[in-house]
Amino acid sequence: MPEVSRFYGIIVRFYYRDHPPTHFHALYGGHEALIEIETGAIHEGTLPKTAFDLVNQWRALHLEELRDDWNRARQGQPLMPIAPLEQTLPSPALLELAVVLERPAFYQFTAYSLTFSGVSATCCRRR
Repeated sequence: MPEVSRFYGIIVRFYYRDHPPTHFHALYGGHEALIEIETGAIHEGTLPKTAFDLVNQWRALHLEELRDDWNRARQGQPLMPIAPLEQTLPSPALLELAVVLERPAFYQFTAYSLTFSGVSATCCRRR
């Protein structure tokens, strides 16, 4: 069973000449699920919720490549690797950062600002 992608401990594979509906196999830990390419639904098996959510994010980004590999597998042709899900920060519009600092008055703190990918945060540390 050829592996086409791997991310966050999740392995994505296809079987050659597999049965409909169009699907791929996602393996995580001791779990395996057959995920329908078009809908993202679990056709058979189980995955933990977090792994399932990551697989569906990845699936939505690579629909065309998944369809192509499904067709290749059905015809017994070599499969093409598919890029893994990249770790990204949410957009600044979706990111809300709340920091609550509780400290005794005798501590002295140094404040500094941090900007990463357009997201700014003010932090502090004890001197």
